[in-house]
Amino acid sequence: MRAQRIIGDDYFSEDRFYIASIEEARLVLHSVRTHWSVENQLHWGLDIAFDEDRSRIRKRCGAENMAVLRHIALNVLQQADSCKRSIKRLFAGWKNDYLLKVLTTLFRVSVKS
Repeated sequence: MRAQRIIGDDYFSEDRFYIASIEEARLVLHSVRTHWSVENQLHWGLDIAFDEDRSRIRKRCGAENMAVLRHIALNVLQQADSCKRSIKRLFAGWKNDYLLKVLTTLFRVSVKS
């Protein structure tokens, strides 16, 4: 597959090779794009809401533990119905009643399942 990107005046092209049992090119392309779309959206959400890329946690299992906590927090924030994720995180840190609202939303969702 040849991937092409244009950023401003710069043009980038690279060939990517995949091994798969899918023979039809459109299905392969769809599978690859779907996978990377999910990966990119998750990383973008974590970086915007928690500034994850600048985390300096390195000792023992700290980085992995914080990644799990960030994923949980991101999922909780996605369940809340109000504004954007990064703003929700700020409001939850500033206002205890909003934090309680977000957490009770999580509890209601988990009880329904």
